[in-house]
Amino acid sequence: MTKLKEQYHSFSNENRTAEVFLEVIGSERNWSIDCFEHNEMVVTYKMPYEVAAEQLADEWVMGDIKIIE
Repeated sequence: MTKLKEQYHSFSNENRTAEVFLEVIGSERNWSIDCFEHNEMVVTYKMPYEVAAEQLADEWVMGDIKIIE
């Protein structure tokens, strides 16, 4: 089974960063977004489409998405 994880985009604003990856496992394709705050990974999201992944990454770095603990 073929596995691939390739970084496509990186977003940053102030203390937040988001990295967007294409993950391919066999015939399945998903987009993952690793979200960082103060250089520490906070959460990873999975999205089915690149446009949705980019939008989520942008919203993360702009502070529109908050993580509630």
